[in-house]
Amino acid sequence: MRKLLAALFLCAFALAQDEGREVADERPILFVRWERTAQRGKIYLAAWQALEPHHGMPARLRLKDLDGDEKKAKAFFAEHKDARLVIAVDDASAVAARAALPGVPVLSAGVSESATVSARVGRGRLVKLMRLLHPDVASVGVYKVNYSKRNLMNPNNALSPARVQELPELELFDCAAPNAFWQCDLAWWPEGGESPGSSALRAPLVVTADSLQASAATMTVLPDPESLGRKLAAVALGMLRDGKPPPKEPLTVSRLRVMIDLQAARAISYEVPLAALARADEVRRAR
Repeated sequence: MRKLLAALFLCAFALAQDEGREVADERPILFVRWERTAQRGKIYLAAWQALEPHHGMPARLRLKDLDGDEKKAKAFFAEHKDARLVIAVDDASAVAARAALPGVPVLSAGVSESATVSARVGRGRLVKLMRLLHPDVASVGVYKVNYSKRNLMNPNNALSPARVQELPELELFDCAAPNAFWQCDLAWWPEGGESPGSSALRAPLVVTADSLQASAATMTVLPDPESLGRKLAAVALGMLRDGKPPPKEPLTVSRLRVMIDLQAARAISYEVPLAALARADEVRRAR
């Protein structure tokens, strides 16, 4: 009986310690997301879990969804001016945090040059994956990024069009062009691009943006979200515990997650090669 009571006491003490980290008077770490996507949710969860074992960390607030609402973002940051650190899981929430809290360090996962950890797929590796999907690929139709819409809060916070739309050894075409259908072996929706919607382009679609419905793409390629989240947590720990400065250049992760959707391939009567299926981390079968 005594052993049971002692165990219960220790559990209660541990829980109290954990709750103390959540509600302590210390300046909190904020987690923010501009738009809700599964990829960004996984990045947050990985960062949160990586910080969990470190009992000396400041209080942490659960992920705040800003829902693309600038007023909501300003109100949230005004309420938390005492934040010690902001961890943003996309570029737009990082921009909003830096604008509202100029004295607070902001760490982010994103494709902009100011990101702490890059969520941009390396172009050389992307070309290799495209060649698995289409061994004879020579030309790619690109859905352009609408920079005027994407960077309303900070026009200088994104990669230039040339940096986004580069694929070594492949010829690129604008998917909006009338003859793009006849020129392109594959279509590509890059990070930050506008949704292709119901395009007349009948080529397999490769996506490196994290906000497209998965069923629209034959191949989706994204950096591993757990790796992104753990890198953000490691930088946060280095800053808060060891006094290290944040990296001057975006860190990268080596692991990519590849998803093949056979339903999307069937919709355009395309047979996915076995080599692409073997490389995929996930294969969604045709219904």
